[in-house]
Amino acid sequence: MDQKQLREVIAQRNADIAHYQVNIDNYEAMLAMLPSEWPAGLVAHRDSEPASFLDKWKFEDIQLLSDLQFRDKLRRTLVTEKLEQRKSIFVLLALQKKLEQET
Repeated sequence: MDQKQLREVIAQRNADIAHYQVNIDNYEAMLAMLPSEWPAGLVAHRDSEPASFLDKWKFEDIQLLSDLQFRDKLRRTLVTEKLEQRKSIFVLLALQKKLEQET
């Protein structure tokens, strides 16, 4: 890989890292909008399909269950996004080191 190609790959890696950061920032903002604790009465239904309670619960409780499930999923996704960004940073650092060695 020549220096021009390395610079292009480095630019793309920087864009990837920035994209991860946009996602991380959005996920964190979304998490701040969602309920933070599982009420005792809903914990047992953590893995249940919210729509299965359509004729049993009031809509607000179904919505709360859905919001909490979404929050839990977002928390996992946020961790994954941060880990993937970290890997991209390592690749970027390796590419930059390679470029330095070739100049």
